[in-house]
Amino acid sequence: MRSRRLSIAALLVAALVTAGCGSVAGADEATQEPAKVEPIDGTDQSRIILSADAARRIGLTTTEVTAASGSRSHMTAVPYSSIVYWLDGGAWVYTKSAPLTFVRQPVVVDDVHGDTATLSSGPPVGADVVDVGSVELLGTEFEIEGE
Repeated sequence: MRSRRLSIAALLVAALVTAGCGSVAGADEATQEPAKVEPIDGTDQSRIILSADAARRIGLTTTEVTAASGSRSHMTAVPYSSIVYWLDGGAWVYTKSAPLTFVRQPVVVDDVHGDTATLSSGPPVGADVVDVGSVELLGTEFEIEGE
């Protein structure tokens, strides 16, 4: 499991390095701030607020957290693509707290089957989580340069 986490972390770093290799923004898009990171008072968390153009450029999509199938009634499920791992093995997802606004939330991954991750801890059923664009949000939150 540790080697899998390290592999995922290596893929994350590689994705961040190549994320900046996109198209050149037009003059109007270049003048608009693509993202803003604001600290959340009383926590060590931040919220990331994207412009509509930034969300479109990174192809950001969200999906709802669902109840896990089978006998795991207290567990939830998200697409595995929603999970972001840090180098220390910690895992989280980005939840949508308002339109174009996202907050990192820790999760505990119980199991991965195919493209679905079963969580024993994390956002509740019905919460919106980012399933495409999490790596870009990570880079924005922690000011990780793409190139």
